[in-house]
Amino acid sequence: MKPQEFFATRPVFTLPEFREAVEPTREHPRASEHTLAYYSKQGRLRRIRRGVYAVVPMGSTPEQFPFDPFLVAGKLTEDAILGYHTALACYGKTYSATDHFQVITQQQFAPILLPGAVFSGVSFPRALMLADQTMVETTMVDRSGVPVRVTTYERTLVDSLDRPQYSPSWEELWRALALIEYVNPDAVIRYVHLLGNATTAAKVGFFLEHHREALMIDDTVFAQLEALRPRSPQYIMGQRHGGRLITRWNLVVPEQVANRGWEEF
Repeated sequence: MKPQEFFATRPVFTLPEFREAVEPTREHPRASEHTLAYYSKQGRLRRIRRGVYAVVPMGSTPEQFPFDPFLVAGKLTEDAILGYHTALACYGKTYSATDHFQVITQQQFAPILLPGAVFSGVSFPRALMLADQTMVETTMVDRSGVPVRVTTYERTLVDSLDRPQYSPSWEELWRALALIEYVNPDAVIRYVHLLGNATTAAKVGFFLEHHREALMIDDTVFAQLEALRPRSPQYIMGQRHGGRLITRWNLVVPEQVANRGWEEF
């Protein structure tokens, strides 16, 4: 395959992918780098980070060009997973537009800035690393003909409640999660068990209780989550903001959340 043919099918790609696909670059150990450097100098490519390139469409410039931020995020590292608010945005389950894209990865990197977008790395939950289950509850989505890995609805739901700091705000998080139309309760329970965090189990139970009819959650699911709840009261936001104690989950939540007042926003 010729470089231009490759560029036509891979809007964002890695150096190993280029080496594998473009035959002439195998003639010399550094041939791929030289070829990509040439096209970068010509304004045909933009180097996103070491070993990751984006194709600049004809008529655009490396400084300003249209790109798929989800595809860029999914190619930043070999083990990249779109997660948290980025996963919700990828699924079209957010209320407001985002310019911050998170990649779950073990290969941490400095924030990357592109026009209108910031990309940052998020570490895997420690429990997943210890269990060697970092890829659990993930799936592949197609972005411009290129597969990108993203957390499933079930993992996205649990992860987002486990680490709400990766959402723009609690309001956005709550309302975005409410847009999810279906989750597999068994998968949710298994993943909650894997994380092993009592407060997260309570948050998940509290959220599902608010949306039990829409998500068709039965009492057996709540019984399992109740068994995992914390023994002493915990704050749903992780800080002492005050609010009402929900005894079923041992969670202290803001009054408007307890009263299901999000619809008022």
